[in-house]
Amino acid sequence: MSTPAGVAPRRSSRLASSAPPLGAGQPSSSPLPRRRRRRASPSGCAREVDNSPPPVVILDDNEMEQHVEAEEMKKQGEESVEANEAEEKDKDAEVLEELPDWLPDGWIMEVRCGDNGNIYRYYTSPVSGYTFSTKMETLHYLFSEMDERVLESQACADDNELHRMHTWLPDGWAIEVRAGGKKMEKMYKFYVHLPTGMRFLSKENVLLYSNEGKISRCDVKGLCDTSSEDNILAMVEFNPDGLPEGWVKEIIFRKCNDGIRKDPYYTDPVSRHVFRTLKSVINYLETGQITKHAYIPRRSVTDMYSFDRCTDLPQSMLKRLKIQGKAKKKSVGASVKGKKLSNGLASNNWEICSVEIEGAAVLDMAADVES
Repeated sequence: MSTPAGVAPRRSSRLASSAPPLGAGQPSSSPLPRRRRRRASPSGCAREVDNSPPPVVILDDNEMEQHVEAEEMKKQGEESVEANEAEEKDKDAEVLEELPDWLPDGWIMEVRCGDNGNIYRYYTSPVSGYTFSTKMETLHYLFSEMDERVLESQACADDNELHRMHTWLPDGWAIEVRAGGKKMEKMYKFYVHLPTGMRFLSKENVLLYSNEGKISRCDVKGLCDTSSEDNILAMVEFNPDGLPEGWVKEIIFRKCNDGIRKDPYYTDPVSRHVFRTLKSVINYLETGQITKHAYIPRRSVTDMYSFDRCTDLPQSMLKRLKIQGKAKKKSVGASVKGKKLSNGLASNNWEICSVEIEGAAVLDMAADVES
């Protein structure tokens, strides 16, 4: 087949185009040559970075004014929205902090916002400082007339000698009364810092420790042991457990076979009644009702502990140091109600028990009514 002059044969053209490049017959070291070429440029050849500035658009006067007006309108709109939001927040805050009509004058209401967005209100009495979280609790407190009893307690505290003697005593301190002397015929008064257990004998040493942290020696000339609880008669706290001013908590220590028993007693400064539990005290403050177990002692806590440093130990308190504990064996128990006793008294309120304690028979007579 003849080919026109000046025109190469097609086959030769095809072969020339499909001819393998130089070295194509040699095996390639990378299975993915195309993917490698798409990645970063070979080492030693830095990729060119286009650092040319962005194109500058030149606006005419009309376009410039329109652009400035649009920016100003956008800014004014954002400021207006922020101002409206702030104003709404202020209005909401005023509404939330507005005292309700049912809350008496002088009461404090605190508004808090929880993490979940809920609003919580707390109502605090200006007299007692008690805080309540609901309207029902607050109204119950108001109708109980507890504020009136708190004011009475505070007024009586001013007339109480024991309180007047210890108005200087800082919070967190208590009076510790111990038996001492050569024949255990005396009782000594110490001031104890409840959090640390530090003990001092005088007002000056207490204030020196509270104000400057200096510790002074508690010197009783060896007449009163403070190394154990064996000779403690009582601990006295003022305004304990959040009770109103004027209340006194007395913890009486008594020796028992199985250790030392500590019994709390709460004294009301108004009625002079002594309550055995904090629950009965709270019930009395809320309702004004005195429980049947409350009593008026012959000698009040004020009379017993209104001394300076040391005084004679009453015989009635000496029995606290003797072992009175629980009986190991009850051999006989008999009720003698309605019978005549040797002293001519009726036995309606008495019970006689023969009890064996550590091998010794003891006749225990216990009154049902509290003195």
